[in-house]
Amino acid sequence: MLELDKSIQLIGENRDETIINYNKSSAGILFSNILISADNCIIKGFKISSGESLINNQGIKVTSSNNIISDNIILYGDDGIYLEEDSTNNTITRNNFSNSTKGVYIYLSEDNNIYNNNFSSSSYNSIYVYGSDNNVIFDNYFSSNT
Repeated sequence: MLELDKSIQLIGENRDETIINYNKSSAGILFSNILISADNCIIKGFKISSGESLINNQGIKVTSSNNIISDNIILYGDDGIYLEEDSTNNTITRNNFSNSTKGVYIYLSEDNNIYNNNFSSSSYNSIYVYGSDNNVIFDNYFSSNT
């Protein structure tokens, strides 16, 4: 797992060829490719894959605020991006989500913006919002989702 515990801009050269791959799961334990625990981080221009497993993997887990996740390809995993409790003011834009259980899962978090993303082949929900208020979700494209 790659943990961003200081404000940083992580920018890939080409989202088709700059790959972050992490494929590990264990019964009942969630694993994340990338954990953003610091505020004000940027992740842009990567292909982020959890192998081909849909169980117990998260592409990106966010436990902080004011982050930007843009222009990525996010493949497989239980959650493409998981905004954990009290993650606020994050922006998720221009990403392609494919073959995950949930593309974006917002859990008890507020004031996040999710727009201009493509969601395909989600097996549960493309965007799942639980107990969260004031999130803005618009101009997303959905295809071949269950």
